[in-house]
Amino acid sequence: MTKSFLIALAGFAVGLGVTTALMFISPGLEAPDQAARSPLASLPAVEQRVALTPALPENTLDSGAKPEADTKPAPAPAAAKSPPPPSLSPPPAPPPAPAPPTAPAVREVPAALSGPKMPAIRRPGIAAALLETPEPAEIQAAALPNARTASEPPPNTQISNAAIAAEARRREQMEDENVRLANLTTPAILPPAPPPLPPSETVPNAIPGTAEPLPRTVPRDTWQRFAALTPPIEGRAQVAIVLDDMGLSQFRSDRAIALPRPITLAILPYGNHLDGLVARARTAGHEILLHLPMEPLSLDADPGPDALLTGLPLAELDRRIATNLLRLDGYVGVNNHMGSRFTASEREMRRVMRALRARGLLFLDSLTTGKSTGHRLAWEYGLPTVVRDIFLDNDRDPAKIRQQLALTAATAREHGHAIAIGHPYPETLDALESWLPGLRDRGLVLVPISALVKQPPPERVVRGSG
Repeated sequence: MTKSFLIALAGFAVGLGVTTALMFISPGLEAPDQAARSPLASLPAVEQRVALTPALPENTLDSGAKPEADTKPAPAPAAAKSPPPPSLSPPPAPPPAPAPPTAPAVREVPAALSGPKMPAIRRPGIAAALLETPEPAEIQAAALPNARTASEPPPNTQISNAAIAAEARRREQMEDENVRLANLTTPAILPPAPPPLPPSETVPNAIPGTAEPLPRTVPRDTWQRFAALTPPIEGRAQVAIVLDDMGLSQFRSDRAIALPRPITLAILPYGNHLDGLVARARTAGHEILLHLPMEPLSLDADPGPDALLTGLPLAELDRRIATNLLRLDGYVGVNNHMGSRFTASEREMRRVMRALRARGLLFLDSLTTGKSTGHRLAWEYGLPTVVRDIFLDNDRDPAKIRQQLALTAATAREHGHAIAIGHPYPETLDALESWLPGLRDRGLVLVPISALVKQPPPERVVRGSG
């Protein structure tokens, strides 16, 4: 019995030794039944995948795939610490050697961690109108001021028609762009201005028991009643600044009203919130013109609704004139919006002068054409009238606008006064905000347009005209 037990024990030891030797000689091979008893077989599927996934170098992370939280194999349970049984399968290939280190790679943030991409900002396109540049000779000729006297209208022969036409094309294209970009609404027709008061009237004396009336002299014409106060001249040259195309932009209107007074604001009759604009401008000490839309030479420039056109029946023309003049109140007169074709037609301009004379208004000829009949007919009809000298912003380059302001100052010193017309562009408003406060140091004074108009002597007025 003892001998048989010893023989069996020796056989078991020999078998165990052979098995152990085979396990160390071929560690990668395992029998199918032993593989089923592998420590990984008892793990869940997710942990098996984590345990079998080789670790990746840091610089191999792809921006589109997120690595697992930990690429190291999970530790085997305590029961699996015994050496695995021998396997008969061939050993696995060794992992490839890592590449030699190169320049440090930029580590991209995985898409899952970076969040959604910001959409690209679509910038609105800005349509720019190409303006024709006049010849240098035309610019120099256009800079010459008009000679004016107190008894006769200024001759227009000093400024060449070609230079004025070039200026008119540029100006009308800019004003057309202003109208197209504006959010125009149909304004309400305001009541007409009250009729002019008589030259004098009497009021009862405030002293009780006295029958003698006290005379009171009042302005005769509408333009005098609504004229802005003129600051003391004190021997200085006078400058009038007129800003056209007002009423299209609330923000630009507010900037213009904030300028030093008195600026002359020419308001389009189809602008927005005209009653409030006129009230705020007059309260700030500025003067108001109605910017009357008239037909331009350029066929692609639109002066706006109810514009005065050549060839209209006189009844329709008179209706349009009255409609535009009733759009706002509290203004001293009219200047033309565009109008390089209309102001050259004497037949139609006479209808305008009749309407202005009936309402006691003045006329500023913007001189958009050398053939303009506006100033001559206003003189003929006895209207207070004047002609512009300088266009400030046909070129919106800030340096060019400053040059035109310097030309305005030189013209005023030479002739005693000058009239410059611009628009409420940001570049023009920036230049005026820095230029106007220093006028006194330059020997100049800012005045409204009503301070520069001249009236013909009574013997020259043809009351029956038109």
